[in-house]
Amino acid sequence: MSMRLTSSDRRRLSVLLLVASFLFVGLGCTEVERARSKARTEKFQRQQAERMLKERVDEYWDFARWYTWTETARYFELSADQKKHLEKGTVGDQGLLPKMDSVEILYIYVDPDERKTGDVKVRWKEILNRSNEVVERETMQSWYKRGGQWWLAPEQGIPDDPYDELGDTERGEPVPDLETVQAPPSEDHLDLPL
Repeated sequence: MSMRLTSSDRRRLSVLLLVASFLFVGLGCTEVERARSKARTEKFQRQQAERMLKERVDEYWDFARWYTWTETARYFELSADQKKHLEKGTVGDQGLLPKMDSVEILYIYVDPDERKTGDVKVRWKEILNRSNEVVERETMQSWYKRGGQWWLAPEQGIPDDPYDELGDTERGEPVPDLETVQAPPSEDHLDLPL
């Protein structure tokens, strides 16, 4: 027995197929749009982190240019690193230090996944004391973000976070298991209904 479709059945079927195709195409666009939105959000967050780091680096080099050691020491998170920086900077005759000029940030790279570490390349010119010789210097700096603030990493690397009690799998530290501790029964609460 063959089934014949009437013209109204064919219209209904074609409308149903049209609606189904719109739904299918609409769902595909939604996934694509979600991916685009996620990519835009990640790009915005990375650019925002780069802007914040650039502001912090600019501030640091504004002080470093004039050898303001007490100010540049504040860009180190730990007091021990601040002290080392101060001791290293104040050794010798400050009047013999070269004059710094034309400080330029060449590039800033912020880790796109975590946005908690960054590298900065800086170039400046030094006018050597008691001569007219100008020397161009460059340096790479590592910075890290902790507590909402960017900090200059000391020479020995990024210090451990004293408040990170959960360990860090990236550093190879085991993450401790969570324990459930039950309070011992006390006589005060024995007769309370549960």
